[in-house]
Amino acid sequence: MKKIIITSLSIICILTIIVIYQIRKPKNQLNLIIWSSYMPQSVLDNYEKKTGTHVNMTTYSSPDEMIAKVRAVSPGTYDLVVAPGNDVEILKKVGLLDKLDKSKIPNSKNYAKDWLGLSYDKKNSYSLPYLGSYLALAYNKKKVSPINNYSDLLNPKFKNSEVVVSDARAVIDSALINSDLNVNQLTNENLRSATNFLIALRPNIKALDSDSPHTLLANGEASVGLVYNAEITMAKMANKNIVGVYPSSGIDLQVDNFMKFKNAKGGKMSKSSSIM
Repeated sequence: MKKIIITSLSIICILTIIVIYQIRKPKNQLNLIIWSSYMPQSVLDNYEKKTGTHVNMTTYSSPDEMIAKVRAVSPGTYDLVVAPGNDVEILKKVGLLDKLDKSKIPNSKNYAKDWLGLSYDKKNSYSLPYLGSYLALAYNKKKVSPINNYSDLLNPKFKNSEVVVSDARAVIDSALINSDLNVNQLTNENLRSATNFLIALRPNIKALDSDSPHTLLANGEASVGLVYNAEITMAKMANKNIVGVYPSSGIDLQVDNFMKFKNAKGGKMSKSSSIM
Protein backbone atom coordinates (compact mmCIF):
# COMPACT_ATOMS: atom_id res chain seq x y z
CA MET A 1 0.00 0.00 0.00
CA LYS A 2 2.86 2.34 0.92
CA LYS A 3 4.51 1.70 -2.47
CA ILE A 4 1.25 2.43 -4.28
CA ILE A 5 0.90 5.77 -2.43
CA ILE A 6 4.52 6.77 -3.17
CA THR A 7 4.10 5.84 -6.84
CA SER A 8 0.86 7.82 -7.07
CA LEU A 9 2.47 10.85 -5.44
CA SER A 10 5.41 10.62 -7.86
CA ILE A 11 3.06 10.56 -10.84
CA ILE A 12 1.14 13.55 -9.45
CA CYS A 13 4.40 15.48 -8.96
CA ILE A 14 5.54 14.75 -12.51
CA LEU A 15 2.18 15.78 -13.95
CA THR A 16 2.23 18.96 -11.86
CA ILE A 17 5.70 19.86 -13.19
CA ILE A 18 4.53 19.25 -16.77
CA VAL A 19 1.44 21.42 -16.27
CA ILE A 20 3.48 24.23 -14.70
CA TYR A 21 6.00 24.06 -17.55
CA GLN A 22 3.24 24.21 -20.16
CA ILE A 23 1.69 27.22 -18.43
CA ARG A 24 4.99 29.09 -18.17
CA LYS A 25 6.33 28.06 -21.58
CA PRO A 26 5.90 30.87 -24.11
CA LYS A 27 3.35 30.14 -26.83
CA ASN A 28 5.79 30.99 -29.60
CA GLN A 29 9.37 29.82 -29.86
CA LEU A 30 12.03 30.76 -32.37
CA ASN A 31 15.08 28.58 -33.04
CA LEU A 32 18.10 30.64 -34.02
CA ILE A 33 21.61 29.44 -34.94
CA ILE A 34 24.26 32.14 -34.78
CA TRP A 35 27.96 32.84 -34.17
CA SER A 36 29.15 32.63 -30.57
CA SER A 37 29.00 35.97 -28.69
CA TYR A 38 26.93 37.58 -31.46
CA MET A 39 23.58 38.04 -29.74
CA PRO A 40 23.49 39.39 -26.16
CA GLN A 41 21.16 37.50 -23.85
CA SER A 42 19.66 40.83 -22.77
CA VAL A 43 18.43 41.38 -26.34
CA LEU A 44 16.76 37.97 -26.37
CA ASP A 45 15.20 38.58 -22.96
CA ASN A 46 13.80 41.96 -24.02
CA TYR A 47 12.55 40.44 -27.27
CA GLU A 48 10.67 37.74 -25.37
CA LYS A 49 9.22 40.30 -22.98
CA LYS A 50 8.01 42.45 -25.85
CA THR A 51 6.68 39.76 -28.19
CA GLY A 52 6.04 36.71 -26.04
CA THR A 53 8.31 34.68 -28.31
CA HIS A 54 11.12 32.75 -26.66
CA VAL A 55 14.35 32.40 -28.66
CA ASN A 56 16.26 29.14 -28.42
CA MET A 57 19.80 30.06 -29.43
CA THR A 58 22.33 27.57 -30.79
CA THR A 59 25.86 28.85 -31.43
CA TYR A 60 28.67 27.85 -33.76
CA SER A 61 32.32 28.84 -34.07
CA SER A 62 32.88 28.47 -37.82
CA PRO A 63 30.73 28.48 -40.99
CA ASP A 64 31.66 24.84 -41.62
CA GLU A 65 30.37 23.89 -38.18
CA MET A 66 27.14 25.79 -38.82
CA ILE A 67 26.49 24.03 -42.11
CA ALA A 68 27.24 20.65 -40.53
CA LYS A 69 24.79 21.33 -37.68
CA VAL A 70 22.06 22.52 -40.02
CA ARG A 71 22.38 19.59 -42.41
CA ALA A 72 22.47 17.04 -39.58
CA VAL A 73 18.95 17.82 -38.35
CA SER A 74 15.50 17.52 -39.87
CA PRO A 75 13.96 20.48 -41.77
CA GLY A 76 12.27 22.93 -39.44
CA THR A 77 14.65 22.35 -36.53
CA TYR A 78 16.07 25.84 -37.02
CA ASP A 79 14.06 28.86 -38.09
CA LEU A 80 16.71 31.53 -38.59
CA VAL A 81 20.45 31.64 -39.09
CA VAL A 82 22.99 34.44 -38.93
CA ALA A 83 25.95 33.59 -41.15
CA PRO A 84 28.48 35.16 -43.54
CA GLY A 85 27.37 36.35 -46.96
CA ASN A 86 29.32 33.54 -48.64
CA ASP A 87 26.98 31.05 -47.04
CA VAL A 88 23.85 32.59 -48.56
CA GLU A 89 24.67 30.98 -51.90
CA ILE A 90 25.69 27.69 -50.28
CA LEU A 91 22.51 27.33 -48.21
CA LYS A 92 20.35 28.44 -51.13
CA LYS A 93 22.02 25.95 -53.48
CA VAL A 94 21.24 23.00 -51.21
CA GLY A 95 17.62 24.13 -50.94
CA LEU A 96 17.59 25.17 -47.28
CA LEU A 97 16.56 28.83 -47.58
CA ASP A 98 13.16 30.40 -47.97
CA LYS A 99 12.55 33.79 -49.57
CA LEU A 100 12.02 36.65 -47.13
CA ASP A 101 8.65 38.34 -46.87
CA LYS A 102 9.71 41.97 -46.42
CA SER A 103 6.18 42.95 -45.38
CA LYS A 104 6.85 41.07 -42.15
CA ILE A 105 10.21 42.79 -41.61
CA PRO A 106 9.43 46.50 -41.07
CA ASN A 107 13.06 47.24 -40.23
CA SER A 108 14.13 46.31 -43.77
CA LYS A 109 13.26 49.88 -44.82
CA ASN A 110 15.95 51.29 -42.55
CA TYR A 111 19.01 49.67 -44.11
CA ALA A 112 21.63 51.92 -45.70
CA LYS A 113 21.88 51.16 -49.42
CA ASP A 114 25.61 50.44 -49.16
CA TRP A 115 24.81 47.28 -47.19
CA LEU A 116 22.19 45.97 -49.60
CA GLY A 117 22.39 44.39 -53.04
CA LEU A 118 25.72 42.69 -52.46
CA SER A 119 26.98 40.10 -54.93
CA TYR A 120 25.80 37.02 -53.03
CA ASP A 121 22.16 38.20 -52.91
CA LYS A 122 21.66 41.19 -55.22
CA LYS A 123 17.95 41.60 -54.48
CA ASN A 124 18.22 40.58 -50.83
CA SER A 125 15.60 37.96 -51.55
CA TYR A 126 17.09 35.55 -49.02
CA SER A 127 19.18 37.64 -46.65
CA LEU A 128 19.36 40.90 -44.71
CA PRO A 129 22.51 42.26 -43.05
CA TYR A 130 23.00 41.86 -39.32
CA LEU A 131 26.61 42.75 -38.58
CA GLY A 132 29.75 43.74 -40.47
CA SER A 133 33.12 42.44 -39.30
CA TYR A 134 36.68 42.07 -40.47
CA LEU A 135 39.87 40.30 -39.49
CA ALA A 136 42.54 42.53 -38.01
CA LEU A 137 45.80 42.15 -36.15
CA ALA A 138 46.33 42.38 -32.42
CA TYR A 139 49.44 42.23 -30.30
CA ASN A 140 50.50 42.65 -26.69
CA LYS A 141 52.84 45.64 -26.61
CA LYS A 142 54.46 44.40 -23.39
CA LYS A 143 55.47 41.11 -25.00
CA VAL A 144 56.26 41.76 -28.67
CA SER A 145 57.33 44.53 -31.03
CA PRO A 146 54.64 46.33 -33.06
CA ILE A 147 53.23 44.60 -36.15
CA ASN A 148 51.39 46.19 -39.06
CA ASN A 149 50.71 43.60 -41.75
CA TYR A 150 49.72 39.97 -42.28
CA SER A 151 53.28 39.12 -43.29
CA ASP A 152 54.44 40.02 -39.75
CA LEU A 153 52.52 36.98 -38.50
CA LEU A 154 55.16 34.78 -40.13
CA ASN A 155 57.96 36.06 -37.90
CA PRO A 156 59.71 33.01 -36.35
CA LYS A 157 59.88 34.93 -33.05
CA PHE A 158 56.13 34.38 -32.72
CA LYS A 159 56.37 30.60 -32.69
CA ASN A 160 53.46 29.04 -30.77
CA SER A 161 52.22 32.43 -29.59
CA GLU A 162 49.39 33.40 -31.97
CA VAL A 163 45.65 32.94 -31.78
CA VAL A 164 43.90 32.73 -35.15
CA VAL A 165 40.17 32.48 -35.84
CA SER A 166 38.99 29.06 -37.01
CA ASP A 167 37.28 30.49 -40.08
CA ALA A 168 39.01 28.99 -43.12
CA ARG A 169 37.62 31.40 -45.70
CA ALA A 170 38.50 34.51 -43.69
CA VAL A 171 42.05 33.32 -43.03
CA ILE A 172 42.56 32.38 -46.67
CA ASP A 173 41.30 35.83 -47.67
CA SER A 174 43.92 37.37 -45.39
CA ALA A 175 46.63 35.29 -47.06
CA LEU A 176 45.43 36.44 -50.50
CA ILE A 177 45.31 40.09 -49.47
CA ASN A 178 48.84 39.78 -48.12
CA SER A 179 49.96 38.80 -51.64
CA ASP A 180 47.85 41.56 -53.25
CA LEU A 181 45.54 38.98 -54.82
CA ASN A 182 41.79 39.20 -55.40
CA VAL A 183 39.90 37.30 -52.70
CA ASN A 184 37.13 36.53 -55.20
CA GLN A 185 39.44 34.84 -57.69
CA LEU A 186 40.20 31.43 -56.23
CA THR A 187 42.41 30.22 -59.06
CA ASN A 188 44.86 27.38 -58.54
CA GLU A 189 47.72 29.86 -58.60
CA ASN A 190 46.10 32.10 -55.99
CA LEU A 191 45.28 29.14 -53.77
CA ARG A 192 48.88 27.93 -54.00
CA SER A 193 50.02 31.34 -52.80
CA ALA A 194 47.58 31.20 -49.88
CA THR A 195 48.69 27.65 -49.07
CA ASN A 196 52.33 28.73 -48.85
CA PHE A 197 51.35 31.54 -46.49
CA LEU A 198 49.37 29.20 -44.26
CA ILE A 199 52.15 26.60 -44.16
CA ALA A 200 54.57 29.30 -43.00
CA LEU A 201 52.01 30.53 -40.45
CA ARG A 202 51.30 27.13 -38.91
CA PRO A 203 54.29 26.90 -36.47
CA ASN A 204 53.29 30.23 -34.94
CA ILE A 205 49.68 29.24 -34.20
CA LYS A 206 49.04 28.44 -30.57
CA ALA A 207 45.28 28.11 -30.97
CA LEU A 208 42.55 28.20 -33.60
CA ASP A 209 39.65 29.78 -31.79
CA SER A 210 36.54 31.60 -32.94
CA ASP A 211 34.56 31.11 -29.73
CA SER A 212 36.59 33.41 -27.49
CA PRO A 213 39.98 34.37 -28.97
CA HIS A 214 39.98 37.61 -26.98
CA THR A 215 40.40 35.55 -23.80
CA LEU A 216 43.77 34.19 -24.93
CA LEU A 217 44.96 37.69 -25.81
CA ALA A 218 43.65 39.23 -22.61
CA ASN A 219 45.16 36.63 -20.26
CA GLY A 220 48.53 36.59 -22.04
CA GLU A 221 48.42 33.02 -23.36
CA ALA A 222 48.70 34.47 -26.87
CA SER A 223 50.74 37.59 -27.60
CA VAL A 224 49.62 38.05 -31.22
CA GLY A 225 46.28 37.52 -32.91
CA LEU A 226 44.55 37.39 -36.27
CA VAL A 227 41.02 37.85 -35.00
CA TYR A 228 37.79 39.74 -35.59
CA ASN A 229 37.63 43.42 -34.71
CA ALA A 230 35.04 42.86 -31.96
CA GLU A 231 37.33 40.32 -30.29
CA ILE A 232 40.16 42.87 -30.31
CA THR A 233 37.89 45.40 -28.62
CA MET A 234 36.98 42.91 -25.89
CA ALA A 235 40.64 41.99 -25.39
CA LYS A 236 41.58 45.66 -25.03
CA MET A 237 38.85 46.18 -22.46
CA ALA A 238 40.35 43.41 -20.34
CA ASN A 239 44.04 44.16 -20.98
CA LYS A 240 45.29 47.69 -21.67
CA ASN A 241 48.44 46.31 -23.31
CA ILE A 242 46.54 44.89 -26.30
CA VAL A 243 46.86 46.96 -29.46
CA GLY A 244 44.64 46.55 -32.53
CA VAL A 245 46.00 47.18 -36.02
CA TYR A 246 44.46 47.54 -39.47
CA PRO A 247 46.77 45.54 -41.77
CA SER A 248 48.56 47.92 -44.13
CA SER A 249 47.77 45.79 -47.19
CA GLY A 250 44.02 46.01 -46.52
CA ILE A 251 41.19 44.19 -44.82
CA ASP A 252 38.42 41.87 -45.94
CA LEU A 253 35.05 43.15 -44.76
CA GLN A 254 32.53 40.39 -44.18
CA VAL A 255 28.82 40.86 -43.63
CA ASP A 256 26.86 38.39 -41.55
CA ASN A 257 23.22 38.06 -42.54
CA PHE A 258 19.90 36.91 -41.19
CA MET A 259 18.38 34.12 -43.33
CA LYS A 260 15.19 32.15 -42.94
CA PHE A 261 15.10 28.39 -43.35
CA LYS A 262 12.44 26.54 -45.25
CA ASN A 263 9.81 24.92 -43.02
CA ALA A 264 10.45 27.57 -40.35
CA LYS A 265 7.73 27.45 -37.73
CA GLY A 266 9.02 29.52 -34.84
CA GLY A 267 7.49 32.82 -33.87
CA LYS A 268 4.99 32.49 -36.73
CA MET A 269 7.22 35.04 -38.51
CA SER A 270 4.67 37.76 -37.96
CA LYS A 271 5.35 41.50 -37.86
CA SER A 272 5.09 41.47 -34.08
CA SER A 273 7.55 38.64 -33.61
CA SER A 274 10.14 39.18 -36.34
CA ILE A 275 13.58 39.33 -34.76
CA MET A 276 15.17 40.73 -37.94
